[in-house]
Amino acid sequence: MLKRLILSILLSQAIGASAQKYTEVGMNLGIAGVQGELNRTLDPFVVLIELRPSLGAELRHYFSPRHNIYTTVRVVHLHAADKNHGLPKRGYILNANLTTFEGRYEFNFRPYSRNKTSLKFSVDDTWWTPYFGIGAGLLYYNPNIQYPGSSLPGEMSNRVDFTWDYHYALGLKFDLPRGMGMALEFNHHLTRTDRLDAFASPGSANDWYYQGTFSFYFLLLKRGYF
Repeated sequence: MLKRLILSILLSQAIGASAQKYTEVGMNLGIAGVQGELNRTLDPFVVLIELRPSLGAELRHYFSPRHNIYTTVRVVHLHAADKNHGLPKRGYILNANLTTFEGRYEFNFRPYSRNKTSLKFSVDDTWWTPYFGIGAGLLYYNPNIQYPGSSLPGEMSNRVDFTWDYHYALGLKFDLPRGMGMALEFNHHLTRTDRLDAFASPGSANDWYYQGTFSFYFLLLKRGYF
């Protein structure tokens, strides 16, 4: 039994080592929302109208049909307003800007491969897959909060700064003709700062933001397919 197990592991490693690898590059466009001290509501209408755009460049490197590494650089805009916004000399409004560098590991729930020659999808069933990703990122953020008073209260600061986050992603990938592809994704980022919305509560570092994104990409190389 042990010999069979060892043989199976060695065989799978040999197959993985002989499998051709490839890299994709592309762009992603999304919408983003934020949750912090300023805005903790889950009212669907409020969440919808406060969504703002994000734009990024991305790269995926596949080690096998099931495993790949993903990196992206994004510019993200976040918006929120407290319940007093619009009243005379009251209410805060957040227009934060983020620049992020993110990396993560992705697991494809189905074997996923690319079709390099056909004008249509592959004849096999490996042209699409749901996936899960987990990783971390570096953020440069500017809270850019506006307040109708002469200055921000003491617990708030518009100082720009760096922080990091960890995040997960859920999505669907699709192989398209001529080496092109697309992905639809939801990702959630838990940051290690409490100042994403300029507020800072003692002992707290849990502001977070989320995105829904659409990615369009193509194979960087014309050879090296699974």
